[in-house]
Amino acid sequence: MEKRVLLAIILSFLVLVLWSYIFPPHSPLPQREPKESDTPQVLQKPVSKGEIEIEQKKDSATPSIAVSHKDIPVETPLYHMLLSTDGPSIKEFRLLNYYTDINKTEQVDIVKHFQHSSEHIRWLLKGLKENNLNVETSVDRIKIEKDDQEKELKLTYFQNQTPVVTYLFKFSPDSYKIDVTSEILTNKNEEITSYLKIAGEKSQKKNYGTHSGFAISKDGKLTEIEFEKKKSSENIKGKINYLALESTYFVSALLLNADIDSELTLSQTEGELISQVRLFEGAQESGKVSRNYSLYIGPKDLTELKKAGTDLSSLVNFGWTDFIAKPLLYGMKFCNEYVKNYGVSIIILTIFVKIIFWPLSNKSYKSMKEMQKIQPLLLKIREKYKDNKEQMNKELMQLYRTYKINPMSGCLPMLVQIPVFFALYKVLSASIELRHSPFVLWVKDLSAPDRLFDFSFSIPFMDPPYGIPVLTLLMGASMFIQQKMSPPAGDPTQAKVMLLLPLIFTFMFINFPSGLVLYWFVNNILSIGQQYYIQKKLS
Repeated sequence: MEKRVLLAIILSFLVLVLWSYIFPPHSPLPQREPKESDTPQVLQKPVSKGEIEIEQKKDSATPSIAVSHKDIPVETPLYHMLLSTDGPSIKEFRLLNYYTDINKTEQVDIVKHFQHSSEHIRWLLKGLKENNLNVETSVDRIKIEKDDQEKELKLTYFQNQTPVVTYLFKFSPDSYKIDVTSEILTNKNEEITSYLKIAGEKSQKKNYGTHSGFAISKDGKLTEIEFEKKKSSENIKGKINYLALESTYFVSALLLNADIDSELTLSQTEGELISQVRLFEGAQESGKVSRNYSLYIGPKDLTELKKAGTDLSSLVNFGWTDFIAKPLLYGMKFCNEYVKNYGVSIIILTIFVKIIFWPLSNKSYKSMKEMQKIQPLLLKIREKYKDNKEQMNKELMQLYRTYKINPMSGCLPMLVQIPVFFALYKVLSASIELRHSPFVLWVKDLSAPDRLFDFSFSIPFMDPPYGIPVLTLLMGASMFIQQKMSPPAGDPTQAKVMLLLPLIFTFMFINFPSGLVLYWFVNNILSIGQQYYIQKKLS
């Protein structure tokens, strides 16, 4: 009975992992049919070098707005950005501490990362009744050193020598957050509406259950947006904390004041994701309307996201294991402050978790040893009453009472540990801290599968690159040793299934991040040592 329950628990855990990998959980927002007025009618078309036109639909009475063009470089210790007055818009955003590959040949450009090279983030205007806008910039270039104070850039857009719209950007030396103030200066006869557009291409690859696409924090609740096949647009109103376009490791987010009602439109066309957020409309009576908000463009690093505020750290979401996973992540980061190697940090974290569950594991191994002692009696009862299942169960229960053995005592400790295992699976599968982090020798990237050598031919069940998964094979071997050390199952078929588990786990882990495989391998080694100690002590 114990073995069947143990097998059920292990296979259940396996199903949980695979389900999380294939079907990441999400909770769609309530949907309604979009109205024509929900989507801002702002379209772009190509123009000659030096200017761009932002125009309305052909049936609109509002003529196009021609804006002069200028690129302003912004350099901080964390990123280099190219801000264009065309829009304005962000044409480039390179993260200085993150690279596209482990050889560090090219820094990550968030604009290219989201595969939308032209208009990843752009400000849009609607409603000016005259054209010919010119722009004036407070500076032509911004460079912030590590110990500098915050610096500002102001863009002022003029219509016939009269300022009508301004954007004030504030940059810090130690944050990926950019504070923005937009302001409309008009008379009561001019109505201007301002939008911010964030766009990107939807990733088709699911990375270990992590979400790619739009996420919204509304009324303090995070919702990951998944568009239905029959409905590719969504209009959302209310107290929104932030809108984010995220991938596994990076994010572009608009941080809003949740005390003010906001309105945004999300859409998906042919794999392209587009959001347009209404920032404000020109006032009817006063000649001045402004709004403060922020952008966060950078890594999904828990520390940096918490620093940005507006509950942006909720983007690092480990599902139902979040309350366990985040302390484990902080623990791993804490260890790395001293050892400077995330592989070693994973080993330390594994030892720490093993120490916490040491008493429970001891109880499990002792129960398994006691079951092993009465194994001959179990076999006799099963053989004697093989044609009478009811009587067999009565005799087995009597045997357990006689020897004061609880067959479930070996399984319950493992059941308690499953949430921790699953939380570690989440943390080690999708933490940016492990991205391109080397361990030793051939393990050069803890976020990627381990491969020794680089073969030119493909290998069944293996994702590229193709090579020898040394760490994964060692993990499978350690699981096999564990199985051989465990008491044999009374049922021969069941015993064969148990011996197949190491093979199943080896194939399952062959494409998993090497950081996760390292944890599992170290945990197996510690379990083998503990199991050997208990068996020797009780023999």
